[in-house]
Amino acid sequence: MADHYTYLQLLGLFIMVAWSIPDNAVNPHAGKVIVTVVAVLMLVASATLSWSQIQYWRNSETLFRHALEVTPDNYLAHNNLGIALATRES
Repeated sequence: MADHYTYLQLLGLFIMVAWSIPDNAVNPHAGKVIVTVVAVLMLVASATLSWSQIQYWRNSETLFRHALEVTPDNYLAHNNLGIALATRES
């Protein structure tokens, strides 16, 4: 899927950020606090999402089994899962 369709949903967020710049220019300390809080929240969200994704990257078998759970008709994931199962140590 093309990512360019997300721009429409993000339009409100872009407007909110653009309109808050003049308010932050009046009180620069508040702007720094807001930027710091947003950066910390984004970092925590990214770490949480990364931790959940790492669970699928333990080995090739878990990775391709998850790929087939989210995209069942994925011939490449089927092929790679077969290779992972054929080459795994007993």
